[in-house]
Amino acid sequence: MKLLTKAAIALAVAICTCSFPSEAKIKKVDVKPGSLHGLVKDSDFKDNDALTLTGTLNNSDIIVLRELCGRDTVGEETPVRVRKVDMRDVTFENSGAPYFLKLGSTYSASSAHTMPPCLFYDTAIEELVLPAQLDSVGDFALNTTRLRELKFPKNTVLGNAAVANDSLLEELELPDILGTEPGFSPVRYYLNNLKRIKYSDTDYVMSGSFRDNMQEIEEIVFDGMIGHIDGYQIKDCPKLRRVIFNGPIFSTGGLNFAQNCPNLEEIQFNSLVVNLGLVDNPDCPKLEKLTINGALISTSDSVAAPSTPISEIMSRSGMPEALRRIAEWEIAHMGDRDWLGKMSRMNGREMVEILKEAKMTELAERMDSAYEANRDPDEGKTKLQILKESSPYKALADKNAVSWTVSYAEPSDSLLTRTREYFNLDSVAGDGDDISRIKNLLYWVHDLVRHDGGSNWPSCHFNLVDLYETAKKEERGYNCRFMAMMLAEALLAEGIPARYLTCQSKAYEDDPDCHVITMAWSDSLGKWIWVDPTFAAYVTDENGLLLHPGEVRYRLQNDLPLVLNEDANWNHESDETKEHYLDYYMAKNLYVISCNLMQQSEPEGTTSHPKGKTVALIPDGFYFDNANFLLTDDEIFWAAPDRK
Repeated sequence: MKLLTKAAIALAVAICTCSFPSEAKIKKVDVKPGSLHGLVKDSDFKDNDALTLTGTLNNSDIIVLRELCGRDTVGEETPVRVRKVDMRDVTFENSGAPYFLKLGSTYSASSAHTMPPCLFYDTAIEELVLPAQLDSVGDFALNTTRLRELKFPKNTVLGNAAVANDSLLEELELPDILGTEPGFSPVRYYLNNLKRIKYSDTDYVMSGSFRDNMQEIEEIVFDGMIGHIDGYQIKDCPKLRRVIFNGPIFSTGGLNFAQNCPNLEEIQFNSLVVNLGLVDNPDCPKLEKLTINGALISTSDSVAAPSTPISEIMSRSGMPEALRRIAEWEIAHMGDRDWLGKMSRMNGREMVEILKEAKMTELAERMDSAYEANRDPDEGKTKLQILKESSPYKALADKNAVSWTVSYAEPSDSLLTRTREYFNLDSVAGDGDDISRIKNLLYWVHDLVRHDGGSNWPSCHFNLVDLYETAKKEERGYNCRFMAMMLAEALLAEGIPARYLTCQSKAYEDDPDCHVITMAWSDSLGKWIWVDPTFAAYVTDENGLLLHPGEVRYRLQNDLPLVLNEDANWNHESDETKEHYLDYYMAKNLYVISCNLMQQSEPEGTTSHPKGKTVALIPDGFYFDNANFLLTDDEIFWAAPDRK
């Protein structure tokens, strides 16, 4: 396929986006920097509202252009004289005074081929021909306009909210969206009237890009290559009919892709997909199955189409080049310390073998070199061995140096009071000692809702009552995070300090799996104890002494005895063993332990009260970027609750 030059692409864009009046009525102006104010007057637009610009605009000219389109230099309304602007032969220059005050900032042109920030922000412009040599669009440049159609050249870079809040925009053709930031989401940028959207090359498309406020969307087309597209992508889009993938795809998320789209008829894959997991599309009655016109290398068991043999892929038109593009993309991202890098490393060894089978020897060697240079040095080690080899914790010289504390909501808190009364928790906990009360609440939450590790996050408030009612109404379960939060809330409601703890692996960047448990404070023992509602699990030493997660971690590292309660189980369907639960699963997940600094009802999600930051307990010298505070002093982390 013959590649178009940037200018040719922009010219095609200009033709598609322009329907100006006849030549005789268009005001045409050739601008030298700072001259626009003397080249136009109100009478020029008495019988038309179109303006064709050529030449170079500076900051002073932008002030004039904004005023012609309905907004002055500080954003106040002006009479609208121009609604259609042809900028095909325009460049920009940073001279003249900055031109617009928004949120306390002034703006100015930055380079010859960058559309200046806030250029048409909140103006009445309805039609626009983009500059032929455009290479980037500044922040807010096309935000809150009256445009109905926008088509960007493929290699244009969009600034922050460059296109957003455009309630009239119906068609949008995006440039390449590359890098670690989530791909362009119409929901995020409030394009409520959008009917058709087309993507170019996109590194990452985040979950929830098309949701319930996309009431008009009819067609979503991915024309370029996709690095990764999340599952749970589309929901409650009543007019959506087609989703088309024309380019190669490295990987897709799962399990759910589209939900409650009553008119969705087709999800079509027309190129090579390395890892396909988008299989579940509930409440889409017109969608019978995925349409696979391309080829698949690795698929979920639920995908109707089988994997395509490599020999067949190499014999089909366009497929070898698609495989080459994906491999080049993976090599380019292998060393990234982000989600794109994680995916590339996770699939590196498999891709080497695929390329060898495809007889792409040189590419296979490059992939192997990139993988070896960036692979996990712990590959081949057991999870327990990795934990044993971790650096020790390091005590702080000044124990008062930490700038945070963990707080625990009192049982008199209104939400905790509601929880206690709704479930009659005094009766659930019983009248025994604190250990029996803690265990009673552990078993109660274990039985209250079903554990479902693959469930999507609920739309309700994250308090125990609402979570329970939502589970009943939707006949659903929750992942370990919600079960641990629910148990922590029940304990707090009964006056027992508790924390829910996120337990992660050393390879947290590459390993998305973690486990969230609860720990409760026992006054009788003077210590924290481990209680995990997902498995109704607690842990003791050989003498029956209940342990907290730090003690379990130490004993795993030093081969000391650990005992898991005999009735630990998963949903009363399978027993949990000490060997799997502790020696394997939790040995992996006790490398990093973090907690919310505010232990309360609704500690996360939508809530009316403040939400806490997080602190992570890490081995000395370990890199971790998923917490607000880092701590290497385990004595401080496991300190008794401050109960003033």
